[in-house]
Amino acid sequence: YFSPFALSRMASPPSKNPRPELKKTVDASAKVAPGKKNDEQPDWAAARQTAAAAAEQAQAAAAAATEAAAKAVAVMNKTRNVLEESGVGAARTAKEKRQEAAKAAKEAKKEATAAAKQENKQRKVVKLSRQQELWSDLWRLLEKSGWTVRYLHGNHRVPFYCPANVEPKKPFKRYADYFDTKVKVARHLISQAQQGIRVAVQHAAGALALAEAYMAQLDVRSTKRVPPKKPTSRSENRPSGWSSGSAEADKKAKDWFDTHKKGEKLTDEVLQDILSTWNHNKNQNRINVMRKGTPFVHSEMLGLIRIRAYNKMVMAQKSRIFPNVTKALCRYLEDNPPEGLPKGKRFPFTSICLNKDYAASRHRDVNNAGLTIVRAFGNFTGGTLKHWPKDPGPRFVNDVNTLPEEEAVEHDVAGKSVVVDSTQAHEVQAFQGTRYSLVYYTVPNYQRAEPALREELQELCSLHVPDFDQAQKIWAIWGFSLAEKDKTKKIVKKKVKKKVKEGDKDTNKQTKAEAKPEAKKGTKTHAKQEGKEPTNAAAKKTAPMKEAKSPGKAGAKQTEEPRNQKQQKQKKTKEEAAAAAGTGKASELPAQKKARTN
Repeated sequence: YFSPFALSRMASPPSKNPRPELKKTVDASAKVAPGKKNDEQPDWAAARQTAAAAAEQAQAAAAAATEAAAKAVAVMNKTRNVLEESGVGAARTAKEKRQEAAKAAKEAKKEATAAAKQENKQRKVVKLSRQQELWSDLWRLLEKSGWTVRYLHGNHRVPFYCPANVEPKKPFKRYADYFDTKVKVARHLISQAQQGIRVAVQHAAGALALAEAYMAQLDVRSTKRVPPKKPTSRSENRPSGWSSGSAEADKKAKDWFDTHKKGEKLTDEVLQDILSTWNHNKNQNRINVMRKGTPFVHSEMLGLIRIRAYNKMVMAQKSRIFPNVTKALCRYLEDNPPEGLPKGKRFPFTSICLNKDYAASRHRDVNNAGLTIVRAFGNFTGGTLKHWPKDPGPRFVNDVNTLPEEEAVEHDVAGKSVVVDSTQAHEVQAFQGTRYSLVYYTVPNYQRAEPALREELQELCSLHVPDFDQAQKIWAIWGFSLAEKDKTKKIVKKKVKKKVKEGDKDTNKQTKAEAKPEAKKGTKTHAKQEGKEPTNAAAKKTAPMKEAKSPGKAGAKQTEEPRNQKQQKQKKTKEEAAAAAGTGKASELPAQKKARTN
C-alpha cells in the first residue's frame, strides 16, 4: 500500500532539515498577521508560458540529435565502403559467413541427435514391452507346469525362479536348480532342447519358441554399439579377463602334445617350463594353510570343483579356458604313478590343487574324500611333508598343533608321488628355492556331477571322473576304506555321547552333595551354632522355606514338614469350631485367628 519512495523514506533516518522549501513557505505564512488573509494567488498563465518554452527547447534538442545520428551513419557507410575497396571488409564478411554456417550445422546436428535419441527411446520402449509380453506368456506356461517364484530375505527382495517339485528347506540360499534371472530360465529351456532332453513343461514347443523369441529380443535391445577395445602389444592373443602368461602356458602344453607321441613321458623339467609363465592366483581364502604374517598364498583348484553357495558341481573356470594345462597335469600323474598302483590302472581323483612357493601350516583337509597324492618338483631344498597317520580327528583333538611330534611321519615328495590321507593332520617344512606342488584329491559327493559335465572334463582335459566302486577298490590297496572310516566316526560319536552323559551324572552328584550342607543352614541347629535364634514367627516361617528351595532328597524331606504342619493346624481349627458349636460359644474364624497372630 506504500510507494517505493515512501518505503525508502520510512527506512531512512529522519533528517534535521527535511524540506527547506516547505520551511520557507511555513515561515512566510507565519509572518502574516493574525486576523488577516493571504490574498496572493498563483500565476497560471506564466507557468504555461514557461512550460511551452521548455517544450520548444526539447524539440530543438531532439532534432539536433537526429541530425547528428544521420551524420554518424553516413560516416560509417563511407568507412565501410573504403574497407571493402581495400579487401579487409570482404575477409571479415567471409569469416562471419563461415561462423554462421558452422553455427547452423551445429544446431542441425543437435536437432538430429535429439531426434535419434527420441527414436531410440521409443524403440527401447517397444522392445521392452515386447519382452514383457513374451515373458508373461512364457511364465504362464511355466506356472501351469508347477514353477514358482521365491524371494531372498534381506533388505532387497531378489526373486529367483524354481522348477516344479522343488521345495527348498532354506529359501534364503540358492541351490543348483534355481535361476536368479529370467535370461537363465530361457537359456535353461533352450539348452535342454539342444541337448535332446525332454522339457518338462506344458506345450513344450510353444514354450521353447517363446524362450527363443525372448532371447532374440534381448540381443537387439539396444541400438547403441560400443566399439571394441584395441588389444595392446602385450596381450594380443590372450582371452579377455586373463593374463597373457596363462595363455602362453596353455600354448606350450598344446605344442608339447602336438609334437610328442603317446609313449613319451612328461618330465618335471617340461612341466616346470610350462608352469613358469602361468599366472598363479593370490588366494586369500585358504586361512587354514596360511602361516602368521602371510596375507595370501599362490594356490588354485583345477578340474571338478563344488560351489558351496549353490551346492553344484562345475568345471573350474581356468580349466575351461586353458584346458591344455589341466590336461598336462593329468598326463603328468599317469606318467609318474605312485608306488603300489597296478599297471593299467588310474589313481582316482577329480580335482588338482596347484601350489607354488609356500609352506603350508599344519592343517586337515576335512572336505576331501578318499586318499590323496602329493608330488613336488622344482629347484629347491627342504620342503618335506609331515603327516600324522594316527590323527584321531577333530572330535578328539581339535587343535592340530597339540599332536605329538613323535607320531609324525616325514615324506620326501620331491619328484615322488606319495599317497596320504589328507583328512589327517599334515604340514610342509620350510624350504629354499622355487617349489611347485600338486595335490590330486577327490571332491566329496562327486557322483552328483551331471553326465554332460563328466564327458566335457574327459574331452577337454583328459580328466576321467572315476566310478565310486572302482575308486574304493583302488584306495583299498593302501588299506583305506570309506565304510570303515564311517564306522569309526559313528563309534567316536557314541563314545562322545557316553562321556557327555557320564559328565552330566558326575555334575548331578556334585550338586546333590553341595545341596545337603546348604539345606541345613536354615534350621534351628544352624541358628544356635551361630548364637542366634529365630525370635518372631516370620523368622520361623522363612526357615522351612529356605530348606524347601534346596535341591536333592534333603530338600524333598524338608518340604514335607511344613505340609504336615498345615494339615495339623487345619484339624485343630475344625475341632475348635466343632467344640464351639456344641457348647454354643462363638469361635474365631481361621482368617480372624491368622490376623490376630500376625
